[in-house]
Amino acid sequence: MWIRGLTAGAFVAAMMVSGGAMATNVTQCSSIGKIDDWKDASGDSCIQGDKKFTLISTNLSDHFDIDFDVSANGFVHTFHSDETLYGDAYIKYKIEVLDPLYEITGVKLTSDIENDSDTDDTIVKKKIYTSVGGTLIDELVVTGDGSDSVTGLHASILYIEDWIDIRDNNESYLFSNEFTQGLKTTSVPEPMTLGLLGAGLLGLGAVARRRRAA
Repeated sequence: MWIRGLTAGAFVAAMMVSGGAMATNVTQCSSIGKIDDWKDASGDSCIQGDKKFTLISTNLSDHFDIDFDVSANGFVHTFHSDETLYGDAYIKYKIEVLDPLYEITGVKLTSDIENDSDTDDTIVKKKIYTSVGGTLIDELVVTGDGSDSVTGLHASILYIEDWIDIRDNNESYLFSNEFTQGLKTTSVPEPMTLGLLGAGLLGLGAVARRRRAA
């Protein structure tokens, strides 16, 4: 289910702070290779195509590579440790779809435990929120190698928490996040609803005519 398409053209944008003249430069994601590069980016944000990624907080070290891949159908980003980790790890970030016509419709989390020394018992969790400290939309959980996914989402902005509950300190890790997108859905009134509305308007018109006639 991986989306590996041609990378959309990345660009560097300036986001104006509301109510003031100060601007925050936003890095293009393709220039980010390590977690520390993202933390050092101006505003801790980057843009790839029409997607904006903003780092909230992390304890991942510079041993983690980060990759962003944006295509017409969605986007993928991966976190990969180039050496073994010690202690549990997390990263919290925000994803925004800047194109007003599109929204995020699904998420897939895939975990790949590398340099296995015994069993694949490390747990990778992805928590999806509406805002920082807001409503938990869903939680994806993968033990060892495997994947978990959720569909039916309708959001232009998601707040993500990725957690690695390390059970074996002699392994390195790769966890990838695949997001699918689609056109924003617009609510269309059902025929029965339209019929009731029309009948109500006709009734109001009849009452108004009788009052004028009286």
